[in-house]
Amino acid sequence: KRVGDFNQALMDLGSLVCRVRNPLCGECPVAQFCKAFREGNPGGIPVKTGRVAIEPVTHAALVVNRKGKVLMRKCPEGEWWWGLWDFPRLPVPERFHGDQPVTRRKLGEFLKGWLENETGLDVELVDAQWSFQHAVTRYRIRLTCFQSQRVSGRLRRGAGWTWISPDQLAELPLSATGRKLAARIA
Repeated sequence: KRVGDFNQALMDLGSLVCRVRNPLCGECPVAQFCKAFREGNPGGIPVKTGRVAIEPVTHAALVVNRKGKVLMRKCPEGEWWWGLWDFPRLPVPERFHGDQPVTRRKLGEFLKGWLENETGLDVELVDAQWSFQHAVTRYRIRLTCFQSQRVSGRLRRGAGWTWISPDQLAELPLSATGRKLAARIA
């Protein structure tokens, strides 16, 4: 019934009695319930874990416009962000890493080809492109975004893509990076 007091007592017990060096097991009011004490190894617990290495991830996304709507897809199970909605996005191949204008232009052309294979749409890249970073658990994501306009083609049936008006984006479950991107275009 007094959760706050209970949590404070556990913290006090941990800092005053269950010390990492020289634990005071003889003074512990709950030693009989302690696994480390029963196993005769109170100094071995807790085991400090090392820091998780931060892994850089580079993705690229296309904001595809058509008649005031943007192209979106609900990510299927097994993909990053599965169950959430996202813009056309993919990991950037190593050969396109970097901020040189030529590299960015080649990345944009690569994205256009990928999108046409995925959806059947031909798009024209607009000059607007931007990048931002976001950290998720152990990943530091850099997302490079390209603004584009549908030129021709129809969405293939069964591909999971749909056109959504920008005002509907606020109602969709999006990843943090998807939300940042949606805020940028709203």
